[in-house]
Amino acid sequence: VEERFLRQPFVPSYTSSQITSREEQPQTFQAMNSGSRIRRESNASLPSWVAIKKVAVAIYPFTANGRFDLPLAIGDKLLIEEESTDWYKGSTEGSNKKGVFPSNCVIAADSFEALESDLTVIIMMVQKTLREWNAELKRQLDARNAPKFSALKEQLIQLLTLRADLLAAIANGSNPDKLKSDVLKTIDMGFRSVKSTIMVDSSPYHASEDKSDVGTIRKRGGQNEGEGLIAMYYKQVEQRSIFTDQMQSNRTTVQQINLIKGGGSVRSGSNAPPVLSGKSISQKDLLRSSGGNFRGSLQSGSPAKSRRNFDLSSLNQEKKESESSKTYQIVLDVKVFMCSSGEPSELYISLYNMDQKKFISEELRLLLTAQGMPQDVTKINNMKVIFKDVTPVDMSSELYVVCKVLRRGKIVLDPKAKAKKGAEYKRPFACAVLKLNSDKKPEDRQVEEAVSYTMPVWTAASENEIANLHEMIPRNQNLVDMPLAKGVAIGLTTFKGSYEDFISKVPTLQDATVANRLGFTEIIMPDHVRHDFYVKLVSGEFAKTEAIEVSAFVRHNVTATFLPAIVQGAGDTPVEEFKSCVINKEANPAWGDLFSVQVNEANYANVHLYFTCRIASDSSSKDKEFAFGFIPLITRQGTVLPDMEHVVPLFSLPKSSEESLFYLKSGGEKTLAKLARKEQIKIKTTLCSTKLTTDQAIYSLLRWKTLDKSQIPDILNKLTYAHPVEVLKFLRETLDAMFQILDAGLPNIDRLVTNALVSIINILLDEKKAQTSGIDLKPVLDSYISNNFSSIEGHLHLMKALKAVLEESREKKQVSQLIAVLKNFDYLLKFIVSSQLRSVNSGVNNVSFMSDLLAMFQSVNALMARTDPEFRGPQVNAIKNFGSAIMDLGRVFDVSQLSALIRDFVDSIQYDQNLKLHNMEKLYMLGKLLRASIFKEEVGREIITPLIMKNIAIHLGGPNEEEKCECITVLNSLLYLIESKYRSSNLLAHVVPYLPVIMKALPKFTGQARLDSITCFLTTFLLMKSDDFINLFEGLRETDEHNNFILKVFQNFQSFVLAPPYPSSWFALTMTQYNVMLKVVMETTKYLAKINTKNIVPDQKGAFYDDGGQAKHVSALEVWKQCFRLGSIYIQSKVLNGIADGGYSQDVIDKCTRFRMGMLMVIKNMWNPLSEHKPKFLSYIVVPFLEFQFIPQPELQDVAADLYFSTLECEYEENKIGKTGNYFPKVETFTIDALEKMSSKGQIADDEMIQKFLGNLEKRVQNCADSSLKTKGIKFAKDVRFFLQLLEAIRTLPDGPEYEDDRTEANMKLMEYLKESNRKDAYIRSIGNLANQHLRSLNYVEAGEALLLHANMYKWIDEKVPELSGEFPAQSQRERREILIRRAIDLFDQGKMWEKAIELAKELRHEYNSMNAGEKFHEINELHNGFKTKILTEARFFTEYFRVGYYGKGFDANLRGKEFVYRGLELERRDEFIERIKALFPNAEILMKPELPGNDITDGPGQHLQIIHVQPSSQEESEGLEKTSEISRFHEGIDVNVFCFSRPLRKEKSENSFKGLWVLNTYYFTEDTFPTIHRRSPIKKTVQVEVNPLDNAIKAVKDKNKEIATMTSQVEKNEQFPLMDYTRVLQGVVAAAVNGGTDMYKDAFFNAEYLEANPDHYAAVQDLKLKLQEQIAILRQGLVIHELRSRGSQMSGLHQLLEEKFRELEEQAKTIQM
Repeated sequence: VEERFLRQPFVPSYTSSQITSREEQPQTFQAMNSGSRIRRESNASLPSWVAIKKVAVAIYPFTANGRFDLPLAIGDKLLIEEESTDWYKGSTEGSNKKGVFPSNCVIAADSFEALESDLTVIIMMVQKTLREWNAELKRQLDARNAPKFSALKEQLIQLLTLRADLLAAIANGSNPDKLKSDVLKTIDMGFRSVKSTIMVDSSPYHASEDKSDVGTIRKRGGQNEGEGLIAMYYKQVEQRSIFTDQMQSNRTTVQQINLIKGGGSVRSGSNAPPVLSGKSISQKDLLRSSGGNFRGSLQSGSPAKSRRNFDLSSLNQEKKESESSKTYQIVLDVKVFMCSSGEPSELYISLYNMDQKKFISEELRLLLTAQGMPQDVTKINNMKVIFKDVTPVDMSSELYVVCKVLRRGKIVLDPKAKAKKGAEYKRPFACAVLKLNSDKKPEDRQVEEAVSYTMPVWTAASENEIANLHEMIPRNQNLVDMPLAKGVAIGLTTFKGSYEDFISKVPTLQDATVANRLGFTEIIMPDHVRHDFYVKLVSGEFAKTEAIEVSAFVRHNVTATFLPAIVQGAGDTPVEEFKSCVINKEANPAWGDLFSVQVNEANYANVHLYFTCRIASDSSSKDKEFAFGFIPLITRQGTVLPDMEHVVPLFSLPKSSEESLFYLKSGGEKTLAKLARKEQIKIKTTLCSTKLTTDQAIYSLLRWKTLDKSQIPDILNKLTYAHPVEVLKFLRETLDAMFQILDAGLPNIDRLVTNALVSIINILLDEKKAQTSGIDLKPVLDSYISNNFSSIEGHLHLMKALKAVLEESREKKQVSQLIAVLKNFDYLLKFIVSSQLRSVNSGVNNVSFMSDLLAMFQSVNALMARTDPEFRGPQVNAIKNFGSAIMDLGRVFDVSQLSALIRDFVDSIQYDQNLKLHNMEKLYMLGKLLRASIFKEEVGREIITPLIMKNIAIHLGGPNEEEKCECITVLNSLLYLIESKYRSSNLLAHVVPYLPVIMKALPKFTGQARLDSITCFLTTFLLMKSDDFINLFEGLRETDEHNNFILKVFQNFQSFVLAPPYPSSWFALTMTQYNVMLKVVMETTKYLAKINTKNIVPDQKGAFYDDGGQAKHVSALEVWKQCFRLGSIYIQSKVLNGIADGGYSQDVIDKCTRFRMGMLMVIKNMWNPLSEHKPKFLSYIVVPFLEFQFIPQPELQDVAADLYFSTLECEYEENKIGKTGNYFPKVETFTIDALEKMSSKGQIADDEMIQKFLGNLEKRVQNCADSSLKTKGIKFAKDVRFFLQLLEAIRTLPDGPEYEDDRTEANMKLMEYLKESNRKDAYIRSIGNLANQHLRSLNYVEAGEALLLHANMYKWIDEKVPELSGEFPAQSQRERREILIRRAIDLFDQGKMWEKAIELAKELRHEYNSMNAGEKFHEINELHNGFKTKILTEARFFTEYFRVGYYGKGFDANLRGKEFVYRGLELERRDEFIERIKALFPNAEILMKPELPGNDITDGPGQHLQIIHVQPSSQEESEGLEKTSEISRFHEGIDVNVFCFSRPLRKEKSENSFKGLWVLNTYYFTEDTFPTIHRRSPIKKTVQVEVNPLDNAIKAVKDKNKEIATMTSQVEKNEQFPLMDYTRVLQGVVAAAVNGGTDMYKDAFFNAEYLEANPDHYAAVQDLKLKLQEQIAILRQGLVIHELRSRGSQMSGLHQLLEEKFRELEEQAKTIQM
């Protein structure tokens, strides 16, 4: 699975132009590493970047190898700004860094919600399913269940394949919808194969009680049989949260695996180390950077749930073990030590919490030989240790396994000297660490499989730094590599649960060494027993730089003997002496050595720690002790040494005559003063004992009987400052002592004990600490009250104290104490109730207890009713704890009394929208009531439910969003209980009347809260029966609000269908939503039909208040219209369409069909009885009835066809009297518009469906009994058929530029029909479609012409026109025309058709001038002038024109024998144009000759194309007239409908090519003037004209003169104009004339022979002479400009040559004589 998950997609190649956006174009880009999967190709295409706005989630990692790359990690959320081919540009959410990344490494969508609800969740679902099936496969294998094993194995393999295909489809941009459905079906079948509870048939709900069952629904993910909507919803919410967590986990997993493999990068901020640039990462590099990494088997503690979270288990009263009470047991198995020092070694292995900077476990001490083998042969292959009671807090922290390596041997002070015989010492050598990650969350009570790992070993530059190596290694700080050290091979196993459970599961480890925790867990139960004392030798301060060894002993205060009480490592045998490691030549050594002291608690006062110091030498004879130190275990106050660092001063050794314990005896201080040295050692002590304490207050309290009674008040006051851990350790003893003090009857002690009790509870149940740490200590206190509390009079004293506090609060005294008391009110009541019950059980009956308790609550209620600001704190505390308090009150009150007490308390709470904290706590309390045992009782439910609903209605109507969210949470809890446990009760009757309040609040919610509220809304309807609907509507009708409520319900349902609230992968919830909507519509319409069918008039009104509080009035007519609209939207919803399109089981498709048919029958049952009111609904009902007929569901189509025909009958009946012409104006209009819209959206692409629609319509018309209606209906059906044919002509054309002309003509025919039939809206949409079609093909000029068709529908007047298709707002005709003309100008500008733009600019300029719009006039005038400048200065390449003839019977009739002129694409030449046309007719033959083909071709069966290049011309030119300056524009291809094809004619042979060159001009006249809205036009007339050689020569010279003059003007005005092009033109003219051109003209026309033979040509010859002379003048001016431009450049030499040739040309021109 991991290999498939890590499989990287192919990343597309890109160039430097693709790396950045349009604004950031780099000159170069950095080449990728040779090992990279990504290629950059310098010759790749250069696509442009397009601005977009999308979001995405990374599904593959991507390494940043260039400076413009954005690295991706799986799960990254991205904001996309631009896109290009295969690439996106954007940034990571929450980061300012931008870059590019491959599009196939991400999933993109319009919003993160869409991603979360679709592909991402499905991918995560697959991963979770694969894990579950893997575990299930193992279980089936162990059970030897071959059938289920084989079935599940096949499904698993199939799911793996589908998952790979799904990711590949996403990466390649393919449509994954089919794969998604296959994935879901495979998951479904797989779960069915093992009958898993995750996938079962369920949903007991029906659309209504009257047998309109829509069937059970197969749920994808999490619904058990009989499970309700609320349960299903919150399980999906939880599942989505799990998927999100897994996504983050997968991201980290993939990053780390990629790093170990040497590939991929890791984002900063992750737990993984950075990639080492320039080379792949070795395993040791990785471990050096991160300190090692053990993954896959550890779990972080779950944080405490927020109070708002919906908890199904709590509603079901399922008691779960607190997460914080669970611990972990970690088994470490040392397999091989591969780090020989050449000497025996000692390993010290423990756990270290990097976040808390402390070791959390004892050390496992292993003694190894010089070869790395255990000195104790029994330890071979048996070096296991269990790190006991690792807490969830530790697991969620940065936790490491630390292995310190010490070597044992002789010390060598001089490296050059040889080792001598002497004592052996421990010396610091090296360290290894391994990080324990919490990526994988092990299930409860599950033993994780062992994971093998090798811990790299490091050392430091100095021996004194080795003690801190465990912190240096993760930071990669000052490490020294050990090339020969291969590491420490270990195995790790994790178990979540207690040590006892672990041993019961794995009894083989019951003899393994146990390393206890250094300290207590966060929760210490009253029966917990432990007694350990730890000493850590931290550091020393000595006067000289020596190698010093410190020894520690436990010495008896009387006998002076050294006790065998020191344990050096977990499981070791106690010894008398502990020796520190020796650090060579260090005055301030840092040791970090740990040992424990094992002394009975009774002997702590009789012993002390004794330390000696000796200088280690390389010879045993020189070793000597030089100092000692000591420290008692018990302080003078009687407590144990506090948990902290202690300084142990050192003293010189006394003379032998001194008594050995002189330092403990009286007067020893003087001797010590004489022996004092300015040296010391530091130790750190930790007491882990439930028998001894370090806290003075607790120590004194536990001995209260031995103290003077006057000291007790002071002791009780000091308890407030007791250390929480010490309080927890001695909780039972402390509380027992306090209640014993109460029972002792000491005077004025009640308040003091109560205050102390409150302080203790505060210490244990500190809310802030619990929220931050996730630790819940309530079970500890609960355990004490249940099992250990024994006072039988405590309730009397506590109630007396509470009463005094409440009474004092009336005068606003002791408010601070009141806050503290009410903050812990629930636990004070627990003590009171428990004491009372124990008193009763002991035979002591307190008669006034009940009345006293009720009086106390009345005082609390009076407090709650007060509005003084001073009491807000106490009130909040009272509300917060009341919900918990009532749990115990049920032990002394019956249900009725307790219910009344709850009601009175809740009613006493004053509502103030400004007191948010009050309100929230009140709502939390209401939620607690649902989980209380009182709600199990029917009497309690009947009182509490209306109480809850009344208060929820108040808060839902308030302004605070958080309060509304909590209201919905409480409501969903209540509904869950009703649907799962109390459906047969009458509780729902208390909820239903508040539906209008719930619905009114729906628009206020967003995000998750919106889903919560919608689920609440739907669930209420789902649980309602027919009687509930009737009661609801009748109750609303009494206040005339029923229509308003129903209208709002329909509108909300419409929004649910149009914008589905649930993610698409929540299939079961979505289906249930449709089920509920159908049920509600059925019940509602039955009621509406009963009261409104005969009275639907526009003035029937009812009061309704909108969200702003303003009164609105809604008629019954509007309600019915909205119902019809809802039905239409419902039947055509995307969800139901998606199911019907396939990919689902037949069972699901059948249910979808029943949904649709059920809603259609509702509409039919509403429509038919309307009779004379039907015309009022035509605008709402015609289009849906039409659209229903294109849903691929035969039975639905038949019913819809009947309904559609009934609209014709309806309108005919309304118009048949006194009406002529069109009898169905509304139906026809709605039909034509709807069909056009459906066609443009691709909704009627099925020919069979179209024919069925037409057949159904014609069939019903033919069967009509009314002959007049039949006649009119037949004509209507023919019109519809013709219109559909026009639409089909557009729809059936293939995509591609070669069919663009056909699409344009088809659109034009449709537009003509729409215009003639006055379908204005459809006509405008067709114009828009045509313009968009041209824009997609970059035909800007044609798109502009299309927009002008739209613009010409409006005039320069102020008459208002309505809003149009959401593109144009309601505005005046003047404003609409102005917008369209401006858009057309922009398009003509892009198409370089500036002449057209100038005409439109003139029109706008004139209009702005008349409007006195100075700013606009100035702006358009600037544009106008700019266009003129562009005409003169910018080079343009006009498109070419081609004449195409279609000959042969192989063509369709619409083309056969016809000729067209085509406007080519930009820069398209004849060969390219021929290829494009040939692609349309691949079997056609191209005719190469320009002559018209003969009959054998025109009448033949084949296809022949004649394509010739034609030039724009004019009517005047075809008639031989002189063209005006205006006509010269035709040569630019503007406003032209005449085209010319010229070919030479040789009538006589002549050596002079000019003299015998006749030209045959063929002029083609087209129906349309180019450019127009399409790119081809039929030829309507052809004229041929012969041109004699003289006229042909005049035209050639004249055209060349114009070309030179135009280019000269452009070169003069535009310095950017290419000089080389201009030089070529000048050179060509001058060279041609000098090399014989002028002489040939003289020989052909300027001689007597020619003039005598052609006397009528005298004027033409004179004209030719003038044109040649004009050419000389133009060339002279051009050479002047050329000289200025070429001066100082490489062209200057060529210019001199041109000047010489031009002078020759001038001389030749002078010889021309007539």
